[in-house]
Amino acid sequence: MPNRSEPNESTGGARLSVPIAALTIAGSDSGGGAGIQADLRTFAAHGLLGTSAVTAITAQNTRGVNAWEAVSPALVAAQIDAVLDDLPVAAAKTGMLANQAVIEAVIEAWTRRAPSIPLVVDPVMIATSGHRLLDAGAERALVQLLSLATVVTPNRPEAAALSGLALDADARAHAEAIARLAPRATIVIKGGHPLGPARTRAIDLVRYPDGTTAELTAPWIETTSTHGTGCTFSAAIAANLARGLGLPDALAAAKRYLTAALAAALPLGHGHGPVDHLVELVRRHPERAPGPSTRVARDVLDCIGGTSLVPLHKLGPVGGARILLKLESENPTGSMKDRMALAMIEAAEADGRLRAGGSVVEYTGGSTGVSLALVCATKGYPLEIVSSDAFAPDKLRHMQALGAHLTIVESDGGRMTAALTREMIARARALAAEPGRFFTDQLANADQLGAYHAMAREILAQTEGRVDAFVQCVGSAASLRGTAEVLAAALPSLRVVAVEPAESAVLSGASTGAHGIDGIGAGFVVPLWRPELVHEIITVSTEEAKAMAARLAREEGLFGGTSTGANVVAALRVAARLGPDATVVTVLCDTGMKYLKR
Repeated sequence: MPNRSEPNESTGGARLSVPIAALTIAGSDSGGGAGIQADLRTFAAHGLLGTSAVTAITAQNTRGVNAWEAVSPALVAAQIDAVLDDLPVAAAKTGMLANQAVIEAVIEAWTRRAPSIPLVVDPVMIATSGHRLLDAGAERALVQLLSLATVVTPNRPEAAALSGLALDADARAHAEAIARLAPRATIVIKGGHPLGPARTRAIDLVRYPDGTTAELTAPWIETTSTHGTGCTFSAAIAANLARGLGLPDALAAAKRYLTAALAAALPLGHGHGPVDHLVELVRRHPERAPGPSTRVARDVLDCIGGTSLVPLHKLGPVGGARILLKLESENPTGSMKDRMALAMIEAAEADGRLRAGGSVVEYTGGSTGVSLALVCATKGYPLEIVSSDAFAPDKLRHMQALGAHLTIVESDGGRMTAALTREMIARARALAAEPGRFFTDQLANADQLGAYHAMAREILAQTEGRVDAFVQCVGSAASLRGTAEVLAAALPSLRVVAVEPAESAVLSGASTGAHGIDGIGAGFVVPLWRPELVHEIITVSTEEAKAMAARLAREEGLFGGTSTGANVVAALRVAARLGPDATVVTVLCDTGMKYLKR
């Protein structure tokens, strides 16, 4: 258990001098994603003993609540008393409070037993459907509870219900109105329910008791795994207060924790799945992360991921940072695209876009097609691929060997151009229009981000959370974005560097052009590109990339393609600017065996 004399590296605060606990007063979620289950995992991730007073029992899963029943007010109060009689509770939070009688019991117990203990009130009032969960009497009682709160964390609909203002009113106006109900509390209007167009940043408004305001900002994580985010955020605030952090630090640390948990979440269930509450444990305790499997794999798809991370020994700059390469050539087809192909197919299976008897269509320069062919062959789906003679012949033969049917679009002298990419997309879209076909549409498919979230978690474990820069080339932008989302959430000082072909540096603002680096440089700004995640874009010419790929093979024994060569050229430039204590991570995207006949 934590103690105050030891520094707390994960939060930047101090640990308490005796074993400590945090208390959640909330409903039970049978699906495990929200309620006391989410709160207790959050407390555990922060090194605390989690205790609970259950206010309601729900029958729910990722798709919704099927039934629920309130716990008697007397039993709720008895649970609070039992915990406070015996255990060192340093902070608490409330979640679902079933009815007026339960809320009044909580108010009485807290006023009587623990008025000086920090209390975070998550005012669970409105369902996702917009339906009010509390009647008028219960809402009045909840307002009374706010007067005891240290922090109040409404989302937008809850803020509107408490303030009496319109949903689209300015967040500061909501916060000022709620502050009149909770004058000693810090009000946090959460930004997880955005209005208008999709956001690129998740922004929460903070109003402190003295009237000053601030914003908590983080990258917007596109994921369906959002169940229990409000519970998790409020529990993380309570955990940080219990550990002794001041309010601004406690809020900022909670925001970072939730962002990392969202980014690391894997899809579970058929609705909105849970976040990964234990992502911080892997960062702080990499020895607990899964290592190489010693069991027999279920099938070849079970061998995707878990790749090695190795240093450059001869090519690194003198006095510069250490450079580590993620060896994605260890995947079954020799490419990192195995990760995204499996993620896209499994997501489509889960939500019904791809059913038994259906088939798959994709446009690809090769590696994505080979990876999809592997996945589809294993799962039994016919695969239609649109590709071009601009790409490595060995990749095309590999797809055919795995059972894919190819449509080849002629290129302009074997060069990759924006016009070629658009023609391939149009051909694939036409093929996908036939009944029963699922179009993976890699340039616009966000389902693949989860695959690279997993790769980022591997990097965090392998480096023990010590990464100063991440360098990756941009094709669909999914690998850069997905990996950076998780790494940046866990490592706020991380520098993210994108790489693109010098001959077609459209992300840098230059004109589109032809180049010879396989798998990257679409020639236009791709849909998954998120410039706010990136600190720098480095351009690398085709000749530089080819030369570096050859040097990697001869001098380091690492045989990769031209995209890997581009990555290493850029990583060397970044490493030369950093000191010898820094670490730069980049990716060996695929094996050079795919390019022997170019």
